[in-house]
Amino acid sequence: MKDMTESLVANVLTVQLTVCTDNWGCAGKVIYNDPFGRIYYVRKGEASVEHHGRRYELLPGSLYLIPAHSPGKYVCPKRMELLWCHFTARIFGEIDLFDYYGCSHEVRIPQSETDDMLKMWKRFVTVSSLETAAANVESTGILNILISRFLATADESKARKKSESWNRFKPSLDFIDKNLSRQIRIPEIAKIAGFQENYFTNLFHSTFGTPPLDYINSMRMRKAGNMLRSGSKSLKEISSECGFCDQFHFSTVFKRRMGMTPSQFRKSLSLENS
Repeated sequence: MKDMTESLVANVLTVQLTVCTDNWGCAGKVIYNDPFGRIYYVRKGEASVEHHGRRYELLPGSLYLIPAHSPGKYVCPKRMELLWCHFTARIFGEIDLFDYYGCSHEVRIPQSETDDMLKMWKRFVTVSSLETAAANVESTGILNILISRFLATADESKARKKSESWNRFKPSLDFIDKNLSRQIRIPEIAKIAGFQENYFTNLFHSTFGTPPLDYINSMRMRKAGNMLRSGSKSLKEISSECGFCDQFHFSTVFKRRMGMTPSQFRKSLSLENS
């Protein structure tokens, strides 16, 4: 995995220790879908999160990862002391690290290491609040250590194969990212990569774990989610800029993937911020 992670740029956004109660995550009424990742470490208490079709029980002694752009719900029935970090981690400038590497979202910390882990988190909270070059470097270093815990669960043989294919796919991915507002046909992105259509589709699926069309739609949903979060454009404008033929089609696809309509998603963001 060294080849891919050499381009890793990790940024710490926020680190805090928070006491959560039953209103955490608006008691599961809000679906979060943020452009940043989260890492959790429970100091005391318990809670749960749901994302990627699975429910995770948040308990002391484990690290938990919620990758960026992961629709999820949060529930805290009891009091919980939570150490948490919001972050971004990208390779080659724009690709989210955890979009590329298939990692476990839960990592158990050995009992012999829990004291050191807690001390590191406390230090993380302290240095992340300081506005000095030294503190920034130390804070980023701690984030990289936490990220490494999850990367250690990745299948290195699969990651190596992805690395070998990456250079051929990058021009196609760049093209997709820059042309989400229009129809994108598989033959044209296959041609950019230098493959025949069928071979391109099969290799893309085996490399990224999803067919090209599903990947394109995921990128459209990601862009739409970011635009809905900004709140500055109408649904008609968003549907057009994200490449949907009309607002009805946009709403149908969005609800199928997100479990709610774009209007409901926007309302949930208002509830989140209230």
